[in-house]
Amino acid sequence: MRLLWVLTVLSLKLVCEVLLCQKLAEQEQARDLWFGLIVSPLFILLQLLMIRACRVN
Repeated sequence: MRLLWVLTVLSLKLVCEVLLCQKLAEQEQARDLWFGLIVSPLFILLQLLMIRACRVN
């Protein structure tokens, strides 16, 4: 279970970083990226953290 949790956190962080780097580099394919799409993996991560915090207590 811990491995699944760590892989999920790392993959969401990686997706966010890749999208942000594409947006900052202003690549041809990244022109349609908007801020909500870039930070959406972080919102998913925060929701998962809230669920995990509730399960611990």
